[in-house]
Amino acid sequence: MRWDLLFGDLESQAAALQSATRDAEVDERTRIELGRIRLVERLLPAVGRLIRVSCRGVTVNGTLARVGAQWLLVDEDAHQHEDHARDQAQIELLDGVTVHGTIDRVGLDFFELAVHDVGVARRASEVREIVVVVLAALAVVRRDSDRLN
Repeated sequence: MRWDLLFGDLESQAAALQSATRDAEVDERTRIELGRIRLVERLLPAVGRLIRVSCRGVTVNGTLARVGAQWLLVDEDAHQHEDHARDQAQIELLDGVTVHGTIDRVGLDFFELAVHDVGVARRASEVREIVVVVLAALAVVRRDSDRLN
């Protein structure tokens, strides 16, 4: 009888050790797999959901609209805008500079912004200057018309 209890206890200990070893292995494999995922891959399933993003001292709350290799488009406001306001942006740079205008062209590591008054349609007569913004200097692009007013 005592031998049965001893063997039963040893079997329980072996099963617990095997379970703990398996759990540790699953945890390690999970960490390895997560280490291979890029942020863009992690965020793609969140498109259409509310998110909060903090980067370089700037926090943005809103609906994740699109995801690129090195950028996110977060709609901070869900309501529809007028056509000319939808294309406008408030650009916040890492050095604290803020400019308003319409993004004209986007390159691999830069974009061009036609600077004009807030709420004014982008017309050649309204554009004060064209600014080239290096993406490495960019903190936030805000397309929310309420923030532009």
